Amino acid sequence: MTDETPYIGFGTDESGAKMGVIGEETYSSVAAMLSARASLANEPMPLAGALNHFDENGGDFDVITDPAAYKADFLQRYAAEEEMDWNQFTARLTDFELPDFEQLAPPEISGGQISFCANHLGLESPYRVSGPADGSAPLAYEPI
Repeated sequence: MTDETPYIGFGTDESGAKMGVIGEETYSSVAAMLSARASLANEPMPLAGALNHFDENGGDFDVITDPAAYKADFLQRYAAEEEMDWNQFTARLTDFELPDFEQLAPPEISGGQISFCANHLGLESPYRVSGPADGSAPLAYEPI
């Protein structure tokens, strides 16, 4: 008997409500996902994805799955923007200081809390996210 990890993903149903997927089953909350697959509580990456997806602010963020690749991409975009002409109607990475890349880290669960990094989809900048690993309270999103 093999212990294969099922597909874990996130999306919306036909009515636009958020849902999570484990294997072929769909769930309407983090609590339901944890109830169906208790081991999810010990899997930092998919748990971060679930908590972010179902959080009220999560739609504005994507979990950073590879901090080193994210940093390299960010610095490449930052350098390219420095060569562009300034436009008062366009927000750019170079309008802000560089983030503290030392804070970029993979998701981590400790003492019932989770912390991970996420990219703000509108600003294209990294945030540090933390909160209860069981989803019992909203996550805190802080710019890095």
